[in-house]
Amino acid sequence: MRSVLITGGAGFIGSNFVRYLLAAEPAIQIVTLDSLTYAGSLENLRDLPGAERHRFVEGDIRNGDLVVQLLREHAVDTIVHFAAESHVDRSIHGPMPFVLTNVVGTTTLLDAARQVWLEDPGGPRSGVRFHHVSTDEVYGSLGPDDPAFAETTPYAPNSPYAASKAGSDHLVRASAHTEHTIERINGTPVLRLRNRLLPLVNLRHLLKLDDTSGAAIRRGAKGRAAQEAAAAKQQAAAVPPAPPAAAQIDRWPRAPRSRGRSWRRAGPAPRAEAAPVPRPLKYQFRLSTAGSGRR
Repeated sequence: MRSVLITGGAGFIGSNFVRYLLAAEPAIQIVTLDSLTYAGSLENLRDLPGAERHRFVEGDIRNGDLVVQLLREHAVDTIVHFAAESHVDRSIHGPMPFVLTNVVGTTTLLDAARQVWLEDPGGPRSGVRFHHVSTDEVYGSLGPDDPAFAETTPYAPNSPYAASKAGSDHLVRASAHTEHTIERINGTPVLRLRNRLLPLVNLRHLLKLDDTSGAAIRRGAKGRAAQEAAAAKQQAAAVPPAPPAAAQIDRWPRAPRSRGRSWRRAGPAPRAEAAPVPRPLKYQFRLSTAGSGRR
């Protein structure tokens, strides 16, 4: 990762990623592409560390010619795609901008990457990454007692915003599995951020941004290997470990209660450390005569 194009880099999360990456990677060059709508501001990019290694370009991700020009001019080997129309309420009142930016814009970026990285003579064809940043909104809503979302959770978007982000997720995934696109150059990971947990007014939550940015860098550096390792870890966590023997005995199945009689264990496995239970007289007699061979 030597030259990075960051879309939506003047927004809240994107600008923090720019700042983090410049500080963490002293040799890296960054181009930020942002259309400076309601969600972006140049104030977010003031006083950057290593500002001489950063260039800002005001433009739209749907402008394919501009994206191709930037990829070629700066020999970009990594795209980190933050740019998106967001906010659920805005999408309900006007869904079309969300479709155009989140779906059409993502498709434009993928097409530009394919053109420059795969089709240009002398294109890099290896050592490149397309990093698509999504949202947990694509999974729907969680109740108070529901388990946390995982990457294997089925998609269930509940708003035009979530549906447009889910659409962009599917387009990126499809590109990673299409013969003539980014799969041929090391895959296309999708990183989902819980952006609802990062309000600008909450300083405590701002501390999470460095963790998020660091995770994005590590995920991009490792590519598909990181995805496979995360999937294996998630699958292993889904299988609960076998309980110890004592715990198994403690949960031994019980026989159903019958009328007028006390219930007893259904099987022959008593508690491992339970004190011996006094038996009726006939069992005491059998035990006392066991040594003489009497039955």
